[in-house]
Amino acid sequence: MQAPCIRIKMLGEFQVTVNGAVVGDSTRSNQIWNLLQYLVAFRHKVITQEELIDAMWEDGTGDPVGALKNRVYRIRNLFAKTGVPGTRDVIRFSAGAYCWNNDLPCEVDAEQFEALCEKAMRPGLAQKEQIALYRNAVDLYGGDFYRQPIL
Repeated sequence: MQAPCIRIKMLGEFQVTVNGAVVGDSTRSNQIWNLLQYLVAFRHKVITQEELIDAMWEDGTGDPVGALKNRVYRIRNLFAKTGVPGTRDVIRFSAGAYCWNNDLPCEVDAEQFEALCEKAMRPGLAQKEQIALYRNAVDLYGGDFYRQPIL
């Protein structure tokens, strides 16, 4: 079985595709997309439940723990609807903390953009190579890092 290819656009817009199929829902609920964006932006970090609640529930009212669990459940179901095995486990939970499942192959345009720019700035690189790397970075750039307002 081939691993899924998850591609995430965060420059200019926020879009997730799995093997070319757009991951989405008919309601386009800001809350679940905000959580997904946060987890992707910090995908190399384990984030405690408290950190997520502080970041996403500024007023502290209601049941933020239950709401967080519900949002994670909804995100997992969106990925499961792609029909690609393993994508339902896109978000992991362990010892009171959440994280993006980095075992799933994932390409994030913002990370690719940054890597191309860093590579182009290496000392001793020929100007022709630098220009090619910067052009590739510009091709990836779709606009500022996308941040949907937290509701």
